[in-house]
Amino acid sequence: MVKLKLEFPQNFFASEERCGYTVSADMKKIWAVELDLLAQVMHVCQHYSIPYYVDGGTLLGAIRHDGFIPWDNDIDLVMLRDDYDRFCQIAPQQFQDPYFFQTEETDPGSMRGHIQIRNSETTAILAGERTGRFKFNQGVFIDIFPLDEVPNVMEELDQFATELDYTCTRAAKKAEWTARYQTASVLWQRPVKYMRHCIAELFHVSYKKEYQAYLATQKKYHHQNTGFVADTIWCPCSSNGQSPIAIENYRSSLLHKFEFLEVPVPVGYEHVLNILYGDWHKFVIGNDDHGRVFFDTDNPYTKYI
Repeated sequence: MVKLKLEFPQNFFASEERCGYTVSADMKKIWAVELDLLAQVMHVCQHYSIPYYVDGGTLLGAIRHDGFIPWDNDIDLVMLRDDYDRFCQIAPQQFQDPYFFQTEETDPGSMRGHIQIRNSETTAILAGERTGRFKFNQGVFIDIFPLDEVPNVMEELDQFATELDYTCTRAAKKAEWTARYQTASVLWQRPVKYMRHCIAELFHVSYKKEYQAYLATQKKYHHQNTGFVADTIWCPCSSNGQSPIAIENYRSSLLHKFEFLEVPVPVGYEHVLNILYGDWHKFVIGNDDHGRVFFDTDNPYTKYI
């Protein structure tokens, strides 16, 4: 396994049973790389006084399990938009190899629409991208999502969700085409490869416009004091989206145990969890989605692309 800066408890890497679910030693290695990435983010945010919160399954894991949900394999954080943008300005200089601050600006073609902090000496390739051999960084990652202001009137919210989905889809398609054409190696050896390169450049110029339109849509209600926010990466009110949450729930944070660390949870975490998961107190063993991502904590992603 790659060398990590974070120090771990002696028995952390041992396989164990949690809540009737066996957490393998391999899963513990993935957790370790992600916790190490989290520690780096925590250090930067503390140094620059940037508020952030654990979110999604990480929030549920912190409150219900004092750590990872046993079958979960990722870490999600959120920041309110102003804090998110400030982090984006500061972070590129703060994460040094093997840590990598990934956005579309720092790694063109990745098109996640949000921040990923990666360990470049490891591998985490999404199932849908394994055959593409894309050149952008695909090390083990944690996610940081923006919380944007959204409308508090249902009809207007539906219209916003439609617009957000439209601009996101257009940008994502152009990003995929750009990334696919840019994977051709030694472009000058064959005319066909040179043509692919030219097409990629055309797509990239068009893609940058689409991507900026997507970002502008995300921020459409910025500073309009709607009173509600949502993770605009997942279109509000869409079938797989996040319902708006009153911004008051993120006015401050509380520290809560997460494995052997303490992480900030939103002061209104119970309401946030109710919105995200409904009856989250009821414990049901979930499915292991580990197969959706190809992990290797011993080798860099460049070995596979």
